[in-house]
Amino acid sequence: SAYTYNAISSKLIFKESATHLNEIYSQVGNSLSNLLSENWNAMDMWLPYLEDTDDDKKIRTYIENIRRIGAFTDFYFLDKDGSYCTIDGNTGRMDLGRNMRILMEEGKNVVSDTALIDRSELIVFAVPCPENKYGDFSYSAIAISFNNDDIISLLSSNTFNNMATNYIVYPDGRVVVNNKGEHGDELSNFWRMLADSSDNLSQDNIHPYIAEICYNESGVNRLTLGGKAYYLAYHSIGFKDWILIGIVPCSVVNENINRLQTITMSASVSVIALICTLSVLIS
Repeated sequence: SAYTYNAISSKLIFKESATHLNEIYSQVGNSLSNLLSENWNAMDMWLPYLEDTDDDKKIRTYIENIRRIGAFTDFYFLDKDGSYCTIDGNTGRMDLGRNMRILMEEGKNVVSDTALIDRSELIVFAVPCPENKYGDFSYSAIAISFNNDDIISLLSSNTFNNMATNYIVYPDGRVVVNNKGEHGDELSNFWRMLADSSDNLSQDNIHPYIAEICYNESGVNRLTLGGKAYYLAYHSIGFKDWILIGIVPCSVVNENINRLQTITMSASVSVIALICTLSVLIS
């Protein structure tokens, strides 16, 4: 029957669309993961030189050279209290929050999207190191700031001609950044925002939905936002619990598949009409 055909077609369309979305967001997620990993690896390679060189002029030249060819915005020496000094001698403070204890006491690499109090648009990577001095400044970690524009560029690439809205979020719903350049305090909690705008979800039933996204590597769901059908695709980046989430209008994803479905249905109708005509002629 037509109902059965439409039901089967809808399932096939969702399956093909989900496969397509998974491929795209897997590529974007892997690109982000590689970009972030490259920064950690580079910083680990710089540490031996900084530890073995006590000539500030050589250190400044070394950092200037790698900054010239690297993607990061600035380089910082950090002390245990969160104060920093750049190679140019500029000083200030970083607000690493709970990451400060992880960095200084546990000796682990950290990343923060709101580390510089006056430059929240930057993501800061920090790596612990043996206590050392740059000029008169004692430091126990080094850090680089990373421009969000590079992440935004990756989030915007190959995702349905800017018809998709892509986010990087923490499991608790805090937004690191989206492809519109909004982040942190500029956006409400992602899960709350989703529950408030969704016709399917509410503050009461969204928790299982959140758990599914947080505890699975990747997946695709269909939901309704403001009366319009969307696909929500998610992919674990494998970095600091970050989750890549894309929200794309179903009509955009299904466009080619719907076209094929229309052609198939038209062909089926034509075949049925031909059979009916032949039956009449033969009889």
